[in-house]
Amino acid sequence: MTALNLIVADQLDKFYDEVTKLIDKGEEKRLAIVDVLRKYIKESKDIRFEGDGYSDEWVKEAAKRKLSNIKNMPRALDAYLSKKSIALFEKH
Repeated sequence: MTALNLIVADQLDKFYDEVTKLIDKGEEKRLAIVDVLRKYIKESKDIRFEGDGYSDEWVKEAAKRKLSNIKNMPRALDAYLSKKSIALFEKH
């Protein structure tokens, strides 16, 4: 949960920065928020999966999309200790 909350916090930080830049350029706050959300929805299309994340269907879909699908703790810890993860913890 700590890692997930950290990832959410990092994304909210990025979201705030993007919205603030648009507001600073003169865009209305409400429209800036909608524009950034619309951009995120489009950007995340390739990685969104709205089915059962525990199903065999997801295993196949994740492989097709070349997404990691770590199923055991030792491999999860490897990802948790990656340079990218450590940098995220250090940032926040």
